[in-house]
Amino acid sequence: ASIRRTLSQVYAEINQEYFYFADRGCIINLANVKGMDGENIVMPDGQHITISRSNVTEFKSILLHFWEKQI
Repeated sequence: ASIRRTLSQVYAEINQEYFYFADRGCIINLANVKGMDGENIVMPDGQHITISRSNVTEFKSILLHFWEKQI
């Protein structure tokens, strides 16, 4: 038997301190973020994940807070 859930349901169940719900199709592990390039989140493999302009400031704040806790 399989259990089907939306990503927003999965996101609600995981530790949100370590993850960011980028859009309807993508949950990002903050520990794997290399940086930002404009509206793109840069991953270690070079992949770029675009987030909306309205979420860039929020994401940068969340990422900075996450990185500060890692030091």
